[in-house]
Amino acid sequence: IEIKELISHYQIVNPQQSPSKKKVLVNLFFDRKKINNFFFLKNLTYSDLSNVEVVILPIKIKEDKIFVFNDNYFFKNWNRDSEETTNKNEIIEYLLPIENLDIIQKINLLKDNLENLEISDILSDYNNNNLVFLVINQEENFFKIFLKIQTSNKKIIKNFKVDKSETQNDLEAVIKFSKNEIEDVIKSQNIIDVRTPTFLNIKLNIEKKDDLFKLQNIFEKIDIVDNFYVREFNNEYAKVKIKFYGKLDNFYEKLKQMGAKIKIVNDSWSISIS
Repeated sequence: IEIKELISHYQIVNPQQSPSKKKVLVNLFFDRKKINNFFFLKNLTYSDLSNVEVVILPIKIKEDKIFVFNDNYFFKNWNRDSEETTNKNEIIEYLLPIENLDIIQKINLLKDNLENLEISDILSDYNNNNLVFLVINQEENFFKIFLKIQTSNKKIIKNFKVDKSETQNDLEAVIKFSKNEIEDVIKSQNIIDVRTPTFLNIKLNIEKKDDLFKLQNIFEKIDIVDNFYVREFNNEYAKVKIKFYGKLDNFYEKLKQMGAKIKIVNDSWSISIS
């Protein structure tokens, strides 16, 4: 299949609006149903990721000393590559916590057993679904890396060893390696398999006349929604059946991001828009 057959429309950006006035930028928009059918025929899965924010605390250990904010290369330089490059198409945007004594105290209390430190505890001030605690132990010939990630209501722990090199900046290499591992974990928790859709019945509480219209607009803007139809409708509520791809938790978060208020009782979903 040719790529052009999957394109629904395109937009030519004014050359004066592009980073280089000598080039013309073209935005391509793909037909969602055709793309899903293409993945289905090719037996492919993909990750549903776009502009993901991750709060990360990288700490350094060297000669049994812990460096949280001060004298911590990884904390100071974690986003340096992102700031220096003009490429804005990175999947993950990393947010670093503001320096404070409370975090330092909590880490020092568990300095001999950092693996048991709860991410949500040390980063409790940050309302984010993606939290990362990264411990980099700098040995003589290698780095020991401990990675704890909280994403999609799951906690994932990984341990790595990165050998030092004579041909590159070891500290930068550790940052790049760690970013790749974090991205792989985040992707693995957002896999879309078009061969196994999910069906969900919800009840929309109608408070204003255009609530059903607003809900339909929300569904049309959520990429993982394949289709939906109204099963029952009256002045008080509407019962809607939805077919979507991916995990239920991800669908829940996307609805919340679109402003829907969701209540789940005994696995029954009710939604309010107004």
